[in-house]
Amino acid sequence: MAKPPQTFYEAISQNDVVSINPSFFPGDVSTTPLIMAVKAKHHDIIFLLLHYGADITGVDQFGRTALHYVVETNDMRSATMLLSNKASIDAKDAYGFTPLVLAIIKDNIQLVRYFVK
Repeated sequence: MAKPPQTFYEAISQNDVVSINPSFFPGDVSTTPLIMAVKAKHHDIIFLLLHYGADITGVDQFGRTALHYVVETNDMRSATMLLSNKASIDAKDAYGFTPLVLAIIKDNIQLVRYFVK
């Protein structure tokens, strides 16, 4: 039997997202499991984390939420999952940028339209 995962990477490698806290990892304040799953486009993990109560407003060391990283990955499926769970397009990161503003800066018309519909 494998030891309980201590990090997100261990949880993924052991295919075990149930035994971890869905909102943070002990000793790692630089990111959240939800942000990591969004960056990797792991939709099943995103679904499970949200299902088990991951904090959708959780931020990384730059003050960015998972929705900020949807703009980087240009992943409409992740955007849909997060927005249907009440992610905010108005959440500001440490530099004052919202996911909507980042989508405008990156000229991502598809996400801009999706965010404002």
